[in-house]
Amino acid sequence: YIRPGPLVEILRHRPPFGYAWGYWDFMSPVPREEGSAFYNPEESYPFVAFPPYPRGLVRALSMDVVRHVARASEQQQLRLVFGDDPCLGVHLRQIVKSPDAPIPMLTIDDRDSYRAFAMEPSCNIGLWSHVSERSWVAHHVTPEQIQCMWNVDM
Repeated sequence: YIRPGPLVEILRHRPPFGYAWGYWDFMSPVPREEGSAFYNPEESYPFVAFPPYPRGLVRALSMDVVRHVARASEQQQLRLVFGDDPCLGVHLRQIVKSPDAPIPMLTIDDRDSYRAFAMEPSCNIGLWSHVSERSWVAHHVTPEQIQCMWNVDM
């Protein structure tokens, strides 16, 4: 669930190029257990940790970053790993490190994300990323929860 107004307001004051905003995960270990939901064998990704990647449902990329990723994808230069969140981090790292046409600069920004995101659709303060009065993004919500939040907003 997202309230777009605060996101648009934040992005109005951010760089228009070489920019990626989101709720970033840094140094996330690559799951190696075969039963894991995000299992990646060493053959597909030989490193112990993923590069930084934006988690959850809201990610903002400047258009030049989108174009670099799209171009690399069209040229089949992108490594695919399991899990859409870490896969985007892998792709961003690849366009920065590209030997052919690297993106000149990539700023990864998580300012305001930790106060805005609720990764748990609950008001239980015992959870690590619960909904609060400052939240404008809630992840992993059910249709009923979306309807409830919509009713509160309207």
